[in-house]
Amino acid sequence: MPQHQITDFYIPLAKQDEYHQSTAPYRLHVGGFGSGKTLNGLMEAIITCLLVPGCSCLILRTTSPDIQNTVIRKFLDEKFVPRWVYKSYNKNEKIAYFENGSQLRFGYCQRDEDVMQYLSTEYAYIHLEEAGEFSYRIFEVLVGRARLSTEVKDLYGNAVKTSIGLTTNPFGNGWGWISTLFGTAKKPKGPVKGMGRYDPSDYFRVHSTVKDNPYIYTPEYVKKLESMTGTLREQALYGNEDVVGGQMYPQFNTGQHEGVHVMEPNQIRFRSYEPIWCGSDWDSKNWPVLWLTKGWIPDKIHGGLRQVTVAFRELVLENMNPVQAADAIARACRHQCTHNDCGDVCENPAHAIKRVTEPLKRFFFSWDRFIRHENNHTVAQSLGDRLAKYGLPRPQAADKSRVDGWSLIGQMFDLDELVVTTDCPQLIAALPTLIRDTPNDPEDVKKIASVEDDLADSFRYAVKSYLPGGKKPQALADAEALDRILDPVAQKIRAYEQWVKRNQGPKTYQDSRALPWMVRK
Repeated sequence: MPQHQITDFYIPLAKQDEYHQSTAPYRLHVGGFGSGKTLNGLMEAIITCLLVPGCSCLILRTTSPDIQNTVIRKFLDEKFVPRWVYKSYNKNEKIAYFENGSQLRFGYCQRDEDVMQYLSTEYAYIHLEEAGEFSYRIFEVLVGRARLSTEVKDLYGNAVKTSIGLTTNPFGNGWGWISTLFGTAKKPKGPVKGMGRYDPSDYFRVHSTVKDNPYIYTPEYVKKLESMTGTLREQALYGNEDVVGGQMYPQFNTGQHEGVHVMEPNQIRFRSYEPIWCGSDWDSKNWPVLWLTKGWIPDKIHGGLRQVTVAFRELVLENMNPVQAADAIARACRHQCTHNDCGDVCENPAHAIKRVTEPLKRFFFSWDRFIRHENNHTVAQSLGDRLAKYGLPRPQAADKSRVDGWSLIGQMFDLDELVVTTDCPQLIAALPTLIRDTPNDPEDVKKIASVEDDLADSFRYAVKSYLPGGKKPQALADAEALDRILDPVAQKIRAYEQWVKRNQGPKTYQDSRALPWMVRK
C-alpha cells in the first residue's frame, strides 16, 4: 500500500485510540450502544494485516449469521473500508486477502468444540466480537493460537506482539469471566479460578459510551436510549458494567442482596436434625457441588424465626474422574480422620478419612450422567460406588425441568425463602450473570459453556429436587412446649405429663372375640 496511509481511511476516536495504543496481550473495549466498539476491533485486525506482511488475523462471533450481519457488513461497506485496502474477499471462505500476503478470517464459534477449527493457524491478532456471548473455555484455547515466530517483523522492522481483543456490551453469560479478568468500575481485576498464572498488567480495559462517538451521538439517538427501562438503559446509554441486562434474577444483584439473599453463616441458625442434600452438574472440565439445608433467620415482619433453604457450601472440582471427585466430596463434608485432633474437617490429604459425620441424605446429580457410559459404567454409578464406601448416599437423577427449576428459584428469591452464605462466593458471583434466552425461550436461562452455567445448573438441581424440612425430635418439641408455659405450677404438671407419656409402656388390648369352638350352642 505504498500510495496510501492508514489515516487515509481511519482516524480513531479517543477511546478507540487508547485500545490501539495499548501493548497489553489482552485488550477489552466495553461500553454502551453506539460507542464505536465493533469498528475498533475490525480496524485493529486490518491495521495488523497491513503492518505485518504475511500474517493471519481472526475475528469471531458466536454464529455465522451474526458475523455476516455485523463485522463483515462493516468490512464490505466502502464508507468504512475502501476497496483499495485489501486485494480480494472470498465470501464462501469468509477470508479477506491483502496484497502483502496477509489474511483476515471471519468465523463463528458457538460451542466450545467449534474452536477446534481454528487451531491449525497462528494468528497475529484474534478478536472476539460481543465477547460476553463466549465461554471462558473458548478464550482460553485461543490464547495459545495468538502467537508468531520471533523472526516475524512488521513494516518498520519491529518484533510483532500478538494479542487478543474483546469488544462487548457489559452483559451475557460470559460477562462473568470477562469482568473477573479485566475488572470493572467497582470490581478489581483478578484471576479466573484454576488459572495457573495471572498478571493484572496483561489485561487492559477501556470503557466508552455513545457520548464518545460524535458520529452517533445525536439528540434523536440518545432519546431512543433514554426511553429504555431498567438495566437495559443503564447499559445501552451508560455502558454500566456492574448491572446485567436481561437478568434471570434481577432481585439477586450486587448491593441489593446482602443481608437478604446473601448472609454470613453466623447470621443463620442451623439445627442438627435438618437434612442436608447436594446438587451437582457434571462437566468434563468443571464439576461443581453445592450443599443445601434448612436454616432459621430472624423474621423482621412477624418476629421470631422463620425457615429458609440455605446453600452453605460449594466445591468446584476440575478435571477429575468420578473416584477422585467422590474422595474430594467426602473430604469436604464434616468427617473424622485417622488423626483425632484434626476436628470436624481435616484438610490434610495425607490423613485417611475414618468416617463422614455429616447427615447427608440425598445427592441430586445430572440426569444425563445416568445414561452416558464410560468403561461400561455410568458416571453416576462410578461416583455412587465410591461415595457408598464413605457412607454417603448414591446419586439420584435430579429434576431436569429447566424452566420449572429457574421459576422456582425466582419465586423463592421473591419470597426471601432462599439464602446463599458467603461461603459460596462462586455461586454468588454466578447468579447475577444468568440472562434470559431471548428471543428463543425467555423463561429459560441462555446456556453457555462456563463454570457459572455449571454452578447455576447445580443450584437448580438442588433447589428443584429439594427435601422437605426434617421432623423435630420429640425431646426438643417437649422442651419448647415447656418454655412457652409461664406459670411454674402448670409447667411442672405439663412436664409430668410428658414424662408419663414417654415412660408408659405400650398399651395392651384384650381380644374379646370368641373362637368358633368356644361359642356355646
